[in-house]
Amino acid sequence: MLLAAGGAALLLGLWRAGRSHPHTVYRPERWRGWDWVVVSGAVLAAGVFLLPIFARGTIFYYPYPTLNWPDFDWRIGLATLGLIAPAIG
Repeated sequence: MLLAAGGAALLLGLWRAGRSHPHTVYRPERWRGWDWVVVSGAVLAAGVFLLPIFARGTIFYYPYPTLNWPDFDWRIGLATLGLIAPAIG
């Protein structure tokens, strides 16, 4: 009983607060030329950058990847030999 009275008081308070708040009628703005330029530029950029993502080759999924040795760059390997100099000396 007390819960119903509290709910009714809440609804009455919300109704009275809504009636005292002034409101306006929403009228959307008309799009001008620059609005169309901005939107068309955004659509063009999204199309250019998202097109490779949705290409047929990128959608391919294979759950068993192949194992390969990583590529070895001899310059990095030679530079890494300097790290064992303290162990040798």
